[in-house]
Amino acid sequence: MRTLIRPFFKLAKGQKLSKKELFSCLQKAHLSLPSKRRERPRCPRKHLKRMKNLIAPKALKPLQAPAMQKVLTLEQYSSYTSRAYTTQNTNSQIIDTSGIYPRIHFLAGSNSEDVTKSVIYGYCGSITSSFGNREILEMHKSIIGAVKNFRKSSRSDMVVLKLLSTSPEVYPVPEPGWIIVQLCTPNKANIKFNKNKALPIPTINETWICDRRAAGFAVII
Repeated sequence: MRTLIRPFFKLAKGQKLSKKELFSCLQKAHLSLPSKRRERPRCPRKHLKRMKNLIAPKALKPLQAPAMQKVLTLEQYSSYTSRAYTTQNTNSQIIDTSGIYPRIHFLAGSNSEDVTKSVIYGYCGSITSSFGNREILEMHKSIIGAVKNFRKSSRSDMVVLKLLSTSPEVYPVPEPGWIIVQLCTPNKANIKFNKNKALPIPTINETWICDRRAAGFAVII
């Protein structure tokens, strides 16, 4: 930087430049360079691509066009929603119905297929992953890698994945929901279950799905 500024001014001992004067000198120095040596601003598309990769629902990334259309149909969505509203607590899952929509919390030993379906349709509240990650084996490799790294750094055999998610879109084009995942140890998960209530099974249509998707965005944004 000194080699660029030096030709345009010389400071006396103890002399200081204002921000405006310094900016003017830097601008002149930059323009004096041959065009090939000038630093080109980064393409904004790169930043947009990075941001897109950051917020994309990576857990559902393997489900591309044909597979996504097969899973995210109105019939499949309606079927799983009815199941989520009627399922009961077991040794491997706890159902939280204290909110507007049910949330399923999967404990250690849960079936990975059940976990993945719950994540796809936006009903998963949390997942407790045991050593070996068998509960999340069907999720994206980036999620599994993050859990492995967290397990090493935290020195905890159990890792809890807390999820905030939106409903997937069915119409006009099947789109996965957005998911935010927080990793923590069981003693810091702080998952509380309020008094549960009976939730009536809704009539699933495009309007209901849009309302649920909007409610999800209101939470995660």
